[in-house]
Amino acid sequence: MRRRSTIILTSIVLVALVVSIPVLASIRAGAFGARPHGAAVAMLAGLRDEIDLTDDQVIELRHIARAARERNEQTRGIMKQNVVEAALALLEDPSAVEQATSILERNEAYKDELRRDILGTVAECLEVLTPEQREKIGDRVEMIASRR
Repeated sequence: MRRRSTIILTSIVLVALVVSIPVLASIRAGAFGARPHGAAVAMLAGLRDEIDLTDDQVIELRHIARAARERNEQTRGIMKQNVVEAALALLEDPSAVEQATSILERNEAYKDELRRDILGTVAECLEVLTPEQREKIGDRVEMIASRR
């Protein structure tokens, strides 16, 4: 009997791992409809030569990104936990789709909060730039948009 329990428990853990890997990967990839703060700022830093960023501007942009990441760390953790909780609910009872859906719906308010913060962070980053640098970024955005 003990061996059977061990096999069942091991199977459940393996299934939980298999289910949680893509879920957690999607969280990491920004599946919540917003780019991670660091990615947006890294893009600006990547344009360093193109828009003539100074060393001081790069330092300031990194500081802004770090502050935003720290500000939102708890919220992102709660959202990840909700996704894990929904996955575990389905593992326990595959027909518990409504329960899993209601768990994930908790994230909607957090998504809005993160979106507002990301917009504020981007605005703060843009304030670091000169009008000419913002114009160059606008040209770049228009060029990317025209390709789609």
